[in-house]
Amino acid sequence: MVSVGPGVPRRLQLPSGSRCFAEAAREQAAAADVVVVNTHLYGAHLASGRAVLPDHEVVVFDETTSSRRS
Repeated sequence: MVSVGPGVPRRLQLPSGSRCFAEAAREQAAAADVVVVNTHLYGAHLASGRAVLPDHEVVVFDETTSSRRS
């Protein structure tokens, strides 16, 4: 089993020797100027105590039509 939660040490190596996809994605997001997320990912971020996404001031959701009031 492979876990990618906030308690997992940085630079996680998979048993196959390849780099963890989730950890690589976190590093790319931290270096980006803009990160676009869906509501489920942002919900996971909030539920984890803000441990999923890098610090940010603005949120861009890619599913805005599903959160729009009718």
